[in-house]
Amino acid sequence: SFAPFDEPLIEDNDVLNFTINGHDGDEPEGEGGDEPEGGDDKGGTKSTTSSGYCGSGYISTVEVVTPEEAIRMEKCIVFTDTLMSLITSLHGSHCKRQGCGRLLEYTKTYVGTCLVVSWGCQSGHVGGRWAAQPSCDKIRAGNLMLASALLLSGNSYAKVGLMFNFCNLQYFSSTLFNQYQQLYIIPTINEFWEQHKQQVWNEKAGKDVILSGDGRNDSPGHSAQYCTYSLADMQDNTIIQMNVVDVREAAGKSNNMERIGFERGMDMLLTSPIVVKEVVTDGHLEIAALMKREEKYENVVHQNDVWHGGKSITKKINADKWVGILHHVVDEHEWVLEEGINDGKCGHDTLNEEDRNKPWLKKESPPHKALTKIVLDTRFLNTLGYYTNFRHTGFLESFHNHILMYAPKRHAYSFPVYRARNQLAALDFNHHKGRAAATTADGQPR
Repeated sequence: SFAPFDEPLIEDNDVLNFTINGHDGDEPEGEGGDEPEGGDDKGGTKSTTSSGYCGSGYISTVEVVTPEEAIRMEKCIVFTDTLMSLITSLHGSHCKRQGCGRLLEYTKTYVGTCLVVSWGCQSGHVGGRWAAQPSCDKIRAGNLMLASALLLSGNSYAKVGLMFNFCNLQYFSSTLFNQYQQLYIIPTINEFWEQHKQQVWNEKAGKDVILSGDGRNDSPGHSAQYCTYSLADMQDNTIIQMNVVDVREAAGKSNNMERIGFERGMDMLLTSPIVVKEVVTDGHLEIAALMKREEKYENVVHQNDVWHGGKSITKKINADKWVGILHHVVDEHEWVLEEGINDGKCGHDTLNEEDRNKPWLKKESPPHKALTKIVLDTRFLNTLGYYTNFRHTGFLESFHNHILMYAPKRHAYSFPVYRARNQLAALDFNHHKGRAAATTADGQPR
């Protein structure tokens, strides 16, 4: 048995109590601004001048937009020097307050990827403040969109940061990115996945479903930290349930994670409006024992993937014909079955003279004994019943390969991030599963 573990191992309540750094920085000092402290070279405040100024009536010219508007707005890469030339040409070089006329000082501040320019004179007269990105609920729209796109496209913070470094582009700190993930991006992905899954369940409500299940570890061998167990409808290859298991739930034994993920997913589907009639797995021994032992699965037929059990077995093969190979190879094409119920017989036609003259194995010879050991393997004969419906889970291998786009095995992730990246892969897979194959100009498959 195991304790429910559907929530991240970290304390989400602690995360939600964070005060995020680097959101805006547009509020005057002392009025609730949350600009990062310490001048972080990637996400903090960077200034081009050491002289400051203060004054009353501080005016911030920051455009406030909705997230939908921010997405639709066009963006481009602008060189800072060119932009500063435009701003100084618009506002001049001297203070416009009557009787002042002192030189204006322009100060550049970077809040993540956003340039914020303020200007004023040393007399304390504030000229204004302008930001290169609109604000969405006091969050820089460009920062949040880039952080979201980074995760949604399956990229990593470090790799994108390297590209930004080569281009000398401003980038946000890893702390700010992680806060965006935990507070906004991951909860949104999780909510969207749950909505999508519920919609799929409602579409299949009351219908008999044959499930295909398979597990995937985040790393090979016995060092895996997470296991993703997926259950899909074999009729249309839709991922309808997915569970991510942490090795700590399996008492540190990675081999047990697949069984835990299977049981958790099956239990959720059995309480859903879907009617589970059959489930196909890869022959995992713990899963087979679970299906036999638990009464809650008594109405579900369990089958094994024929690819894992033996490529040469077809759904017409049964134990009697399999044992008949031992007679055929020694040129005996009719025999009495051990049960004595009826005669056994090869499935081929009467052999011609050429076939009769082929070199047959001699009964009780070493090659024949070796073949006998393979054919009469007790464990294999006991599992023949799991292959009668000729099911396979091959398309789930395609889905597991697709997960690599969002969660490569060479990277390590926290539980919430890994789960979110797997959810993205499932959403992407379900959305494109019915897409036609790419063709050439003459209509031939590429």
